[in-house]
Amino acid sequence: MAHMFFRARCWAPVLGALAAASTPAWSQSITDNLAIHGYLTQGYAIADSHQIVGIPKGGTFDYRRAAILLRFKGSPNDAFVVQLANRDLGDSPTNALTSEVQLDWAFYERRLGSKTTLRIGKEPIPMGIFNETRYVGTLLPFYRAPFGFYEEGSFTSETLNGIVLTRQITPASRWKLSGSVFGGEFDYLQSGTVQTSQDAPPTFIVTSANAKNVIGAQLWLQTPVTGLRVGLGGDRRDDYGEFFGNTPTTHGSKDWWASADGNFGRLTTRAEFRQLIFSQGGTRVWSYYGQVGYRILDALTVNLQRDVIDLNYRTQSGDLHIPYDRDNALGINYAFAPNIIAKFEVHNAKGFAVEEPVDVLGGAPLRSNYLITSLSVAF
Repeated sequence: MAHMFFRARCWAPVLGALAAASTPAWSQSITDNLAIHGYLTQGYAIADSHQIVGIPKGGTFDYRRAAILLRFKGSPNDAFVVQLANRDLGDSPTNALTSEVQLDWAFYERRLGSKTTLRIGKEPIPMGIFNETRYVGTLLPFYRAPFGFYEEGSFTSETLNGIVLTRQITPASRWKLSGSVFGGEFDYLQSGTVQTSQDAPPTFIVTSANAKNVIGAQLWLQTPVTGLRVGLGGDRRDDYGEFFGNTPTTHGSKDWWASADGNFGRLTTRAEFRQLIFSQGGTRVWSYYGQVGYRILDALTVNLQRDVIDLNYRTQSGDLHIPYDRDNALGINYAFAPNIIAKFEVHNAKGFAVEEPVDVLGGAPLRSNYLITSLSVAF
């Protein structure tokens, strides 16, 4: 025992010296390879009649989105990314099924040569122009990405639990083509009006849902015209939820979209079209939007947007076409700095995209005006 104690005493200074020598190097390595980013958008929103996207008649300051992202680069070819987020959507009933702090992203990224990237874990779905930045206020012309295409609160997911493979196909050409393929699953929310019985009044409910066996792809083509690119993508999946996918024979939803994105100095233009076909009952949802922005001064930009959702619902007497939502918006943005942007926007909406009981199949469209003012900061 005495001999063992003597050896331990001899080794203790050596181990201490090694630890002291290695700790600064290890600490320096972590600091060099760790990047931390984040954003915060705080808004105030008020509606004049019906509640829409959590915006009540009385107004709310509980309109916020924030996140912090940590990216650790293990080597020039691999990295680990984690993003934690907080999102408050005013008085929306979807808040009850959304945690205060949520794990947005958690994925491993590997570069396979100079043209191919692999992501595994919980990562953004390659879909459209704004999906990966849909909550970063300093990168959006309005408070949110266009509602018809990207949704919010229900019937949407920013991320996929699975795998995404991205490759630059023609990097040396004047027509630069890149593509992504992806597969996995995701959780989301479904919402709508239900009638529990003939005697009970209709109620607006929100329920959990899943999309499994997701398989999809997206292509982007950067044209020779500076600032102009076009995209095309789609996926198929099996939905499991209260409103869509509630029986084993009604899975196999199909989703496809097309995008055009132009940035021409002071002028920006964007347009996207999306068609989602729920296999259950043949329900089809079309959405499209157009955006035009013009930078009047270096710090001042004016944006216009037309956002449309159409619904085709199959009934016993035939297909029923429903103008589900029409949203026209005017926004003014002022940049105090590239990472500090204030926004003021007004919206005129007509349709059924409200968070209250509504007769989509036979009722009259509802009108609602609302405004959002916000301040976005990123670092």
